[in-house]
Amino acid sequence: MMMNKTVLIKDYSVAGYERRIIHANWRLSESSSQSFWLPLRRSSDIYLQELGESGRLLVENLDRINGIQEVHIELYSFEIEVGKAFDLELIFRKVIELLKAVYKIDTLKVDRITAS
Repeated sequence: MMMNKTVLIKDYSVAGYERRIIHANWRLSESSSQSFWLPLRRSSDIYLQELGESGRLLVENLDRINGIQEVHIELYSFEIEVGKAFDLELIFRKVIELLKAVYKIDTLKVDRITAS
């Protein structure tokens, strides 16, 4: 039986910067935890390789979305920080399309976490 792909999202702010955590019910990365300040630098290559192919592709493509300035990725979740002048919802729509492309997902269910 094929498992339905679902992401749960939670928003919060730190020092006025909008952050969104995206939890997935499938493995996003092969590394337990990595953080990247964007844009990526040559020194990031070794850490990107630790993520495995899909995790690396996810972070490299998040780097191409204007407004995302930091990515923290774990096995089943990742977090983005968005610059103050950018529209979080517009960026998130791009992130959802990116998840579908990188992980070859046709249908992705998105729910919000409302409790703390």
